[in-house]
Amino acid sequence: MGNPLARAFSYYLRDSGCCPLRPQTGQTAAFHVYCGKYGRGLTGKSDATSEDYVNGYNPQGTTLTDSLVEQAESQEGVEETGHLYSAQIDWQMDEDTLRNVAAFYTEEKLADWETYDAAGAQKLRNVLETGDGSAILYGLDGIPLEAITQDQYILEGSFDSAAFASGDYVLALGPSLDLGTEYPVLPVPSPGSIVQLNGRSYTVMAVVYPLNPVTQLAVQQGEGEKFDLSFIIPVDTFRKQWPDHTLRKLFLNVDDSHLEAVQSFLDDYTEAVDPGLPISSRQTMADQYESQTRSSAVMGNAVSVVIALVGVLNFINSMVTAIVSRKREFAVIQSIGMTKRQLNRMLVNEGLYYAALTLAASYLISSLAVGIVIRAMVEGGFTTFRFTLLPLVLCTPLLLLFAILIPYLCFRNLEKHSIVERLRME
Repeated sequence: MGNPLARAFSYYLRDSGCCPLRPQTGQTAAFHVYCGKYGRGLTGKSDATSEDYVNGYNPQGTTLTDSLVEQAESQEGVEETGHLYSAQIDWQMDEDTLRNVAAFYTEEKLADWETYDAAGAQKLRNVLETGDGSAILYGLDGIPLEAITQDQYILEGSFDSAAFASGDYVLALGPSLDLGTEYPVLPVPSPGSIVQLNGRSYTVMAVVYPLNPVTQLAVQQGEGEKFDLSFIIPVDTFRKQWPDHTLRKLFLNVDDSHLEAVQSFLDDYTEAVDPGLPISSRQTMADQYESQTRSSAVMGNAVSVVIALVGVLNFINSMVTAIVSRKREFAVIQSIGMTKRQLNRMLVNEGLYYAALTLAASYLISSLAVGIVIRAMVEGGFTTFRFTLLPLVLCTPLLLLFAILIPYLCFRNLEKHSIVERLRME
């Protein structure tokens, strides 16, 4: 799939006053543990619960303690680590940024935005009038930084890891656009421009795509009333400016052979120390996906069973009708010498012939429809396509059974009447 965090095992440990799992006790950090070499892409789930979004994120939370981080990172099998800090500040946007924002969010886009988020559209109108906005700064290193700076996620500019580590540059987070599509302008500072953030000047190195594990977070407590743009800076630079902010997310890349051991460590920790610790792992993602898709699967299976029953009943009805409507014909051929055994065999062979035609058409149409059409529809999504004819294979013996049983039972019913009686029937 070429997605680094998609093939990984992720755990969240939150740290703040209301963000992650227990706002009342100050939890808003997240702990991700990834398994397998993070194929260079970043996917995952938000570290925020519904309570986090209501109460906000507390950057001084204590969920991800130094002790926990040290224990987690020292687990055997941990190949890579990554850290995410965040801070939100008031920001007077410069003219270059405001021009880009105004050029991207045209009146047509704003009017469409207002139809589903009037408050968000109004925030944008306010910042375009006054320039008074907000900036979210993320301190990143390791796994999340490597993921978000892959070539396919750089929308404008280029990334130089050595220059970025100097602390003089920032990465601007662009909007969630269709990757690969060219846009004349993006609603962020242009690469090469200078931005003033928290009293310090930075040069914008590049504009990157907003990957969910980095950007899908609860708003910081006391913020969220202004239109905001997001930036990424090195962790060391972030820690110097906000030394009191605690770690918000911890990412670990764990090799396959040690996944169970790391999972066991986290299970023991949550059971003994912090039952409310927000953890996202490959197993929790699988469980969540299974839970989300269970109802759809039940509905789909129910519809499939109904369709299968309708098909089988239609096949039975067609065979019964074909035999009953020909009872006078059968009486005629019996009167000129055909034996009961020969007639019975003829009817059974006809049934098998119908079944063979039905199965041949079903296998052919199913193979083309599912193997080509359905595959094309789901390809590239978050699901894995697996082609199988097992349901049809299971229906095959049932259809063959009916192809033998129905003609036999119909023949037995016909034989209740004599040949003369059947010849007189219209």
